[in-house]
Amino acid sequence: MSSTTDASVERYRDFIASLISSASYARALSEVSSSSDIDFLAKILLDIANATNRSQQLIKELIYFEISKYQHMPTTIFRSNSLASKALGLYVRDVGYQYLKNTIGTLCDDLIVDAKSLEIDPKALEEEKDPEKKLQQNIERLTEWSAKFLDRMMSADVIDKMPKELRLIARFIGQVSDSLQLDTPVLIGGYIMLRFFNPAIATPDAMNLTTKKKTKVSQRNFILITKVIQNLANNVLFGNKERFMICMNDFLTQKKDIMREYLMSIIDYSEKVDESSELYTKDESGNLPFERKSELNTTVDPKALDMSKFEKRDLDKLYKLFFEYSPQVVEFFLEEGITKEIKPICKVMNGCLEVVDITEKLGEPISSMPIMTPSPTPQNDDEDTVLDNVTLQIEKIFSKICLQVWKHTTKIDGSAIESKFFFYRGNNILTTFEEKLLVYYMIGTRLKDLDFLQDGLGEILFHFIKVLRPSLENIRPPSVKTDIEKYSKKFMLILDMSFISMSEEQEKVLATLLHKFSRLFTLAQQKQIYQTVVLHAPNMITFPSFLIKHFAKTKMASTPKKQKDYAKKIVMMEDYSKLLAHGFRREEDILIPEVSKFNVPKTYKIIKVNPKGKHQERLLKVTMMSLLNIDPKSKAIKNERLLSEIEEISAPPSNLEIHMRFRPITPKTDQPIPYFPDNLDDDDTDDETPMNGKKKKKSEVGFRRYIVNSEQEREAVLEEIFETVVRSQYCTTYQSFNSLLYKGTSKKAKRLIKLTADSMLEVSGRTIKNEFPFIGIEYCRLTSASPLAELDNFDNEEEETDLLTLLASSNQSASTTVAAANNSKEKPIVHKDMVSLKMKNEEGEHFFIITSTGLGQESDTHTYALEFIKAIEEGVKRTKDIITQRSLSEPEFTYDTTGVGDMCMKSAENKSSDNVESKQETE
Repeated sequence: MSSTTDASVERYRDFIASLISSASYARALSEVSSSSDIDFLAKILLDIANATNRSQQLIKELIYFEISKYQHMPTTIFRSNSLASKALGLYVRDVGYQYLKNTIGTLCDDLIVDAKSLEIDPKALEEEKDPEKKLQQNIERLTEWSAKFLDRMMSADVIDKMPKELRLIARFIGQVSDSLQLDTPVLIGGYIMLRFFNPAIATPDAMNLTTKKKTKVSQRNFILITKVIQNLANNVLFGNKERFMICMNDFLTQKKDIMREYLMSIIDYSEKVDESSELYTKDESGNLPFERKSELNTTVDPKALDMSKFEKRDLDKLYKLFFEYSPQVVEFFLEEGITKEIKPICKVMNGCLEVVDITEKLGEPISSMPIMTPSPTPQNDDEDTVLDNVTLQIEKIFSKICLQVWKHTTKIDGSAIESKFFFYRGNNILTTFEEKLLVYYMIGTRLKDLDFLQDGLGEILFHFIKVLRPSLENIRPPSVKTDIEKYSKKFMLILDMSFISMSEEQEKVLATLLHKFSRLFTLAQQKQIYQTVVLHAPNMITFPSFLIKHFAKTKMASTPKKQKDYAKKIVMMEDYSKLLAHGFRREEDILIPEVSKFNVPKTYKIIKVNPKGKHQERLLKVTMMSLLNIDPKSKAIKNERLLSEIEEISAPPSNLEIHMRFRPITPKTDQPIPYFPDNLDDDDTDDETPMNGKKKKKSEVGFRRYIVNSEQEREAVLEEIFETVVRSQYCTTYQSFNSLLYKGTSKKAKRLIKLTADSMLEVSGRTIKNEFPFIGIEYCRLTSASPLAELDNFDNEEEETDLLTLLASSNQSASTTVAAANNSKEKPIVHKDMVSLKMKNEEGEHFFIITSTGLGQESDTHTYALEFIKAIEEGVKRTKDIITQRSLSEPEFTYDTTGVGDMCMKSAENKSSDNVESKQETE
């Protein structure tokens, strides 16, 4: 075999290993193959089984499938042109050739040499001088020769010499037959006579059992003998179908018991019966359970295959047939797996995905014969997307998968995967677009918890197909139409990637998942995605970019231009509340977990009206002790007012304003936190600051006026202020700390750390460098146990020098920065009291040395570090308690299942009003 030929055969190694590792392929090909392909498939599958020492297992699997399928029509077992019949015939002739030759070879020679006719059909004897006399003579001679063959086959010494493989097959058939209470001797007769002895008797020359030249007379004689032997094995007398053979019924009656005794005697019960036979028991309905402990369901190592045993043309033809039948194969997998419950749905779906993998890996068959798959064509008039034959075939496969899942969805137990709540459809329908959209949610942290490597992607795919049914199914039966039919099938996909960090291995698995889904879902189905929204944590760039990279490889993005156009459909979003500008009417309609809503710490975009009446855009941030006014562009803290100084808050009902009155500012030394007075270099002066050297009127002293965007936001601001004031009374830790942020031996910077109600602020001067939401903190701990070098002396007066924070800036991803730090020659140094802060969505850590608290008390860095850790833990616990409380008062979501198996996630408060709301939207 040439190197070229070797390479062309080598490509099929994994395909052959998969084919022989699962009994499902043998059953599927047996069921879906056309009659014209059966002979070839029987031969090539048996060749593969022989090459892997699994021929006995393959034959048993096909026999089991044959008996299971026709158990209610036993007379058809082994008698149809099935794969089981063909493969069984090839196998027994292969292992029993020498036994056949030794048993009946001489008799075949003698019958040919005898050359006298055994014809008993009166019509064929009409030309004889004495037809009646000739008929009687031939009946006697046919009886004599039939008895010779039977006596020879049934002799004790011949039975003892029968190959063990043949007797093991007989024993297996007997086990299955007995469990079904079928006529075991008849089934054994269908095997040993119909598929072994009789084909050899009918065509001894073709089987190389004789060297004598047959004549037409001898050929007819052999046929007549096989008719007698087969009817005897079938325990059936001749009747109207072949009336001329009725004369042999006396012989059949005479030999009946002898034949049955012989057929039972060849069953090899001398060896210990396989315990798996206990599985051959009927269920309550009297049917044989389809699944058993198949001897074929053990993985074959592809590397162990000797590919030199296969011919390229045979493997090419086999794959061509597999490629053409692949949609029918997956349909069979699902129909068999779901209706007969032989496997859990995850394994059935994994089997279907393996078919897709094989098709995608090997591509279009290498053959001069035309493939049944149509040539690539544009999908419609307004699209120039052209799909290749492989992609079209994969779409056919996936369409079959979808149809079977939707057809049997109520029969499938998907409770295990559904309970993960990682993908679901919202009950709300967006109505602000040109088309009314359904909304689907995928929760990244929950998807990450699924064990892809252990369980495969099959069950996840099943869940996606089931949930997406309203948008992907083209036609729904009129009897199950719902209000959804009034809306477009297009949908918005929301990917909630808040607080998710994945290892390199997990990212590879997710990349595989996204790639597979982009290949599976048809072009028409992918066009149903109106928009994809990726919710992510602040400064989290790498992972969302990773998602976009793979989403941009869909069939709708087949060219660079289309990739660019498709990317416009993907919206990156840090704050979930911005979805209100994308069709949602209320935040309560956004059905993401409560914990995800704390992804972005609360900051309110407001308008501050200064004494001159000038409107200034500001961000209002509530810390545990104060209110911060922040410039939205520079992130600089313009000024700060203590919550303890608030004397009065009012919200006029006539507008969207909030009025606050503060008591006069006390000396800075009395403040319990580092205080940011008004920034006098800016026009954003405090209302109490003298203007042009003149004091303000008394009525203006300590007065603030804010304008918010909506009544809901105004309520949220007031609620957070009041709640924070109450919570601060029970706060037992410091809420601000002076620190040094460390990156390397000479890279450190002064930082002020201020704790808010839901986050930690890292402040340099007046500028907020970073904000760490409490819910996103993975841990905060001392790094004294670190193996890195210890820093004995440090200068806490050193100004910021060449600082690169571990959290990435807006134009550099966190993982990139961390990787650069890890690869740099200058490693971060660790002081014995250094604190490390790790965020869930980042790979690296943040290192701080806490030099003092906001009060500036004198103490050691170890005490400060412990106080800082305690404060962080308190903030994390406080946030989790809030989330838990909200989850209890407003239960997250539960599945609402319709009669057709569609699943929709509904919040508790929306269940009762959903129908009314739907009617209003329709009107």
